[in-house]
Amino acid sequence: MYIFISHSSINADVAQNLCNVLESNGNGCFIAPRDIRTGYIYAEEIIEGIDRAEAMILVLSKESNESPHVLREIERAVSRRIPIIVYKIEEVVLTKSMEYFLMTHQWLNAKPGDYEQVLRSIEGLELSAKAKAASSSPVGLKETSEAEVDKKASMTPVPAELNENTGEQKTKIGVLLGITSVLAIILIILIVMLVGKYSDSDSEKDNSTTQMSDQTEDQTENQTTPPAIEQTTTGEDVDKPKKEIKVGDTISLGTYNDEEILWKVLKISEDGSEAVLITKDIITMKAYDVAESGEFIFLGGSNDVAADDYEGQIQGHGNSDWETSNIRTWLNSENGIVAYLDHPPTKKAMAEHKNGYENEPGFLTNFSDDELAAIKYTELETKGNALRKGETIITNDRVFLLSVEELAWFITSKVSILAKPTKGALEQDESQVYEYEVSEQEVDEFAWWLREPVDGRADYCYMVGNGYYEDNIRECVVGVEGYGIRPAITVDLNSDALKVVE
Repeated sequence: MYIFISHSSINADVAQNLCNVLESNGNGCFIAPRDIRTGYIYAEEIIEGIDRAEAMILVLSKESNESPHVLREIERAVSRRIPIIVYKIEEVVLTKSMEYFLMTHQWLNAKPGDYEQVLRSIEGLELSAKAKAASSSPVGLKETSEAEVDKKASMTPVPAELNENTGEQKTKIGVLLGITSVLAIILIILIVMLVGKYSDSDSEKDNSTTQMSDQTEDQTENQTTPPAIEQTTTGEDVDKPKKEIKVGDTISLGTYNDEEILWKVLKISEDGSEAVLITKDIITMKAYDVAESGEFIFLGGSNDVAADDYEGQIQGHGNSDWETSNIRTWLNSENGIVAYLDHPPTKKAMAEHKNGYENEPGFLTNFSDDELAAIKYTELETKGNALRKGETIITNDRVFLLSVEELAWFITSKVSILAKPTKGALEQDESQVYEYEVSEQEVDEFAWWLREPVDGRADYCYMVGNGYYEDNIRECVVGVEGYGIRPAITVDLNSDALKVVE
C-alpha cells in the first residue's frame, strides 16, 4: 500500500521512524522533504503525493494540530476520499477545523516504538480494499454494471439494450417474420371458425378474492417478528384494481414534524403487490446510536479507546449494531414514550451534546391506522459489526435504513441518491453541521445514515455523502448527531392510504 505521511517538521524523527517501519513491511511511502523532487514546486509535489496515496497517516502532535500546512494536507485527503489513520503521539485538543476533518477517521494512541497497531490498521485497509474490489457491492455506484445492478436489486425487468444486427442476423429475422405471418393467418381462420360454432354459448367469469391483512393492535414495542395476520375476504374488494404506481413515483404517506412525508418508489415486487419506498428528503438529523456509558468520549482525547477495543468503542462512542440501535427502535415505534433497548439517545451521550431524542415520540406516532396498515414488515439481512463478526443479523422491521448493497435500487429506479433536509429537519437540528458543510462545500445536499457497520469497528457506520466527493460513501462514528435520517419502508400497493403526488 502507498501511504502519505503527514507531519509537522518538529516531529520529523518520529515520522521518519514510522516511514522506515512501513517500508520494511512492504509498503511504499511519501514523506516530505525526502520525496520532494529537486527543481519541482513543493506544494505541487505534496498534492501529487497525496493524490497517489491509498492511505494517509497523520502524526498528530501539538505542532501538527496547529499547522496550516498539515490542515491543508488533511483537507486534500478528505476531498479525495483517502482513508486517514490518526497516529496520536501526545495529548492534544483538536482545533475546530482539524476536529471537523478527522471526526470520521480511525484513531490510534501511539506508544513509543510500538507500531503494531499501525501495521494492523494498514493490513485492515488493504483487506477492505481487496474485498470491495472483489465484491459487486455498489460502493462505487458509477462503476456498477447494469447486469450486476439487475441481479442485486431484483427489480422489475429492465429492457435489454438493442444491438445492431449483422446481415446474416437480418436474414434470419426476415425468415422468422415470414413464418410468423403465415401462422398468424392460420390462427385467425381458426378463431373465426370457433366463434361461429360457439356463438350461442355462455362464458363464465371467475372473480378472484382479495385477502386483507389486519395487524393486531396489541403488538409489543420493538419486536423483531411480525404479528399474526388475520386474512379475510370481502365482496367489496373482489374486483379491486391495483393502483397505477410506478418506480420513481412520489407517494404521500404519514406526517413528521407537522410536515407531509413524501416518499419515492425505489423498487416494485415482481407480482406488483408491494413496493419499497424511501423518503424523498432527509426528515431529521439524529445519531445512529449513543455511547453506552452515557457520556461520549471525545475522539482523540486522552481517554479515547484503542482501535481493537470493541467494547470500549461501544461504551465511548455508540454501537453500530443495527438490531439494538437507538435509531431502529425510534423508527419502528408508534408510542409516545419509546422504550429503548440500551442507553437512550440523550444529548450527553452524543458527540456534540446536541439533538437528544430520548423523549421524542416514535416516528410512527402520527401515522393513521390506515397508513400503519399499509406498511408491511420487511425481513432484513444486515452484517454484524466487529463485535459480532461473521454473523448475519436478521430483523423484521416496518421502518429501516438502507444497506450499501441496496443503494443499487437508486440506479435502476433513477431516483436521486442525493437528498436535502426538510424545513422541519433544519428547524429541529441543533448541531448546525449542515450549515457548516453548505458554507464550506457550497453543496445543498447532505449526508444520510445507512444501517451497515464499517468493517473492523464496533462504533462506525456507512453514510451516503452529499455528492461533493467522487466516492459518495462516507464513514462516521455512530454517536455523531448532526447527520441525516432517510427512512425506507415496504408498502402494500393496494392500500387506499397511498396517495400519488403528481
